[in-house]
Amino acid sequence: MEIENSRSCGSCTACCEGWLFGKAYDYSFWRGRKCHYLGSSGCSIYGQHPDVPCKSFKCVWLTNLNIPEWMKPNESGIILTYSTYLDFEYLLVTETNIPLKAEVLSWLFMEYINGNIGNFCYQLNSGLNYVGSTEFLNAVNGKIIEEIGDDLME
Repeated sequence: MEIENSRSCGSCTACCEGWLFGKAYDYSFWRGRKCHYLGSSGCSIYGQHPDVPCKSFKCVWLTNLNIPEWMKPNESGIILTYSTYLDFEYLLVTETNIPLKAEVLSWLFMEYINGNIGNFCYQLNSGLNYVGSTEFLNAVNGKIIEEIGDDLME
């Protein structure tokens, strides 16, 4: 039985505010530089926004109803996305303008302990931290951590 997703972005524009990286038409955005098309009331080209990254972006809060309502990015200060490194899928928790809250981190660890979340990577004060299987942790150890960090900061 498929559950209809009743969530919408509403006034949330966290994915466009300069916490993630991408390129909308000829304008790049990255951590610290918002999307060129983000205006005071949202996307100024909505309806003509590009497929990549805009239409193809998958905010986990928006698409996964198991994530609590209070973890909406503009309320919780985090953006949740799924990412893959080597053969490992993991949940990437990206800080926005609000430092990672204890209740967010607590929820993530409880879900991990209960087996509802597999591997995950979270930022705390801009530092990267990893939780997951021994194989995942070994894969992201050392030099590989730098590569994932570079992807996150692009």
